[in-house]
Parts: sequence; C-alpha cells; structure tokens
Amino acid sequence: MNKGLIIVFYALLCAGCLGNSQHREVNHEDTIFVMYHTYIYETSIAEKCRDLSEFAKSLDIFQTISLEQDTFDSIESFINRHKEKANNNYCEARIHVQMGEVEFCLGDMDCICDIDDNDINASTWYNYLIKWKSGYYNSLDKDNLQWDPLIEYYGIPKDYVHEEIAHEGLMLDDSIEDDDSHIRKVALVREQ
Repeated sequence: MNKGLIIVFYALLCAGCLGNSQHREVNHEDTIFVMYHTYIYETSIAEKCRDLSEFAKSLDIFQTISLEQDTFDSIESFINRHKEKANNNYCEARIHVQMGEVEFCLGDMDCICDIDDNDINASTWYNYLIKWKSGYYNSLDKDNLQWDPLIEYYGIPKDYVHEEIAHEGLMLDDSIEDDDSHIRKVALVREQ
C-alpha cells in the first residue's frame, strides 16, 4: 500500500514539473514566440519574413521557456523599440519572432528584418540573445555553430547543450513547407 502511494505521489509530482516547463499556459500579449529550423540550411529561393509569419501561425508551441525577468524585459524593450528603424537594405529571414502585434525575423547571417524583409539595423546582441534563449543554438552541433557570425563574436552560450535531432533525407534547398518536424515554435515567458 505504501509503495502504491509513493508511485502515485511521484507520478503526480513529475506530471506537475513537466507541465510547468513544457506546456505552461501562456498569455499571448506577454509572451515572445520564436519559430526556427533545427538545422542550418540554404535555399535557392529566399525565405520571406511574411511567409514565416504565416507558417508560424499554424504551429503549436513546442516548448515554453521561462526567462529571468531582466533578460525577458531586455528582449521585450528591444521588440518595442525596433519598429520604426527599418531601412531598404535586404535581410533574408530565417527565424520568426512575435510579441503581440509586433513581428520581425532574424536573418540568415546577423541581420534583423521587419515583416517586409528590410534590415532594421538593430544591435547584433539581441539577435544572439533571442537565438540563445529560444534554444536555437542548442539545436545545432558545434561544427555548425561556427557558421554563425554571432557565435564568433559573442562565443558559444555558457549553457549550450547540443540536442541530437535527426535530419535524415533533408536536402539543402528544402523549403519550410517540406518538413515541419524540424521546425520549432517556442514561447518565451517571464520567470514566475
């Protein structure tokens, strides 16, 4: 009898822990959503931020990640400030970011672009911070990290742990519609 109660207790405890870290209910106005591919890719046709935005709407949240309040507030402040800085320099979208009505994309190198793929001349620190805190860097092995100029500049995140993700059968020019099992949408929230 005691063994049965212990098993039930641990099962409920584990279920509660998983629920808080993986699929916590999110307030959409106070959440930063990030969608990214779990591999580095090149395409023959440029990905558009608006296309990534539409695709992100069809995805469920893969994981909810709690950020320290200072980190979340820093990213939120950047998102609220970036809106009016777009210029006409082109930036090819790779990672979609949304908070409330504000949407933008992180580019293929170190640029950040508005929904119309215009470079917004933002600090590379926020590009790096969003990739780091969303788990994007953990989806890449160390050999692939070397291709990101932000890793060269800022270094590998101190809490980097590579997640082994199978990518069999993917061609270098596969588009986002071809295989959404290698695309993640995460929700970044303030730590409570």
